[in-house]
Amino acid sequence: MYHTTNWGSRMKRWVQELDAVLSSLSLAFIQLERSGKCCQGLTLSQCHTLDVLSKNRDLTMNELSRQMGLAKSTMTRIVNTMVRRGWLERKRDQRDKRWVSVRLTAEGRKMSENVNRSSKEYVQRILKHLPAEKIPQLVESLNLVVRSVG
Repeated sequence: MYHTTNWGSRMKRWVQELDAVLSSLSLAFIQLERSGKCCQGLTLSQCHTLDVLSKNRDLTMNELSRQMGLAKSTMTRIVNTMVRRGWLERKRDQRDKRWVSVRLTAEGRKMSENVNRSSKEYVQRILKHLPAEKIPQLVESLNLVVRSVG
């Protein structure tokens, strides 16, 4: 009986601690967006869109929405803005006009490279504040959290 009670109280404490950490992490990402990790006026969603499309030649809106974890309507708004800015282009399938794929333009590839460089510099600044021996554990733990959410 003691073991289950002890386990329950530890679990309750862990839930509280993880909830606090995840809330702080969410706020940190909001501040990150505002502070310009995504340079040149991009939102985090636009940064992620550039990243996803830089790793794929082109994607349909359905594929892009699924990979981004966003509703198709939300993804359409993001893509519309990025098309207007000249970073993305749409291409209709010749056989089935309903299928539209999205891909980076030359300007979009440049923007993606800038964001990627900025992101790596930001991560390096974070890592400078962490003990080197703890970094692999941190990466492993964050990957566990990401896999458990997905």
